[in-house]
Order: sequence, then structure tokens, then C-alpha cells
Amino acid sequence: MSLFRILFWLAIIVLLLPTDNQRQEQVIGTVTAAFERAVTFCDRNPSTCAEASQLWATFVRKAEFGIDLASRMIRERMASAPQVGTGVSQVGFEPDRERGTLSNADLAPQWRGPNVRDTY
Repeated sequence: MSLFRILFWLAIIVLLLPTDNQRQEQVIGTVTAAFERAVTFCDRNPSTCAEASQLWATFVRKAEFGIDLASRMIRERMASAPQVGTGVSQVGFEPDRERGTLSNADLAPQWRGPNVRDTY
């Protein structure tokens, strides 16, 4: 779906581009000037860039703290969770295992492949 969205916006941009040479030169000049102003913003406004740099550093520190906090909580939760075997052979053989509302019939596989002895 995102590919169609990208193609749609690219088509809109292409449709809005001018066809005559004079308008094309004017668009090129405008785009070049806008790009130059964006690139030299910090040269023209050093105090704003310094403040933005400090805000970005604060944001990064807070993001690192949040990620560290979330990973600690996940690790603690995983360490305190009961270890459950992953094999099918363990189903029904652990009577004291926490299974919620599932019965043995709920945990049994519903389909088994054909018996190999029956095919010959």
C-alpha cells in the first residue's frame, strides 16, 4: 500500500511541474535558493542551532533511558515467568503447570498425518 502512496505523490509532483523553459528555470532557481538557505541555516542562526543541539542531546538521553528501562522490565518479567517446555510431548504430562482454562483436549493436536503403515 505504501508503494501506491509513493507513486501517487510522485505522479502529483510530476503533474505540477511546468512545461515551458522559462517556468522551469524559475522553479530550478527557487529550489536552489531554498536548498541553500536550508543548508546555511546554522551559519545564519548559530544560537538557534546550539539550542536545538542541546534539545536533541536531551531527547537522545531520555530515549536511551526509556529503552533501557523497558529492556530491564522485559528481562525481569522474562526471568520471573515460569519456564514452559516447548515440545509437544510435554503437553498433559505436567499436572501442576499453569495452563489457565485449557484442558487436555484443548491442548491435544486436532489433526495427525496419515499412518505410514496404512499406506502400504
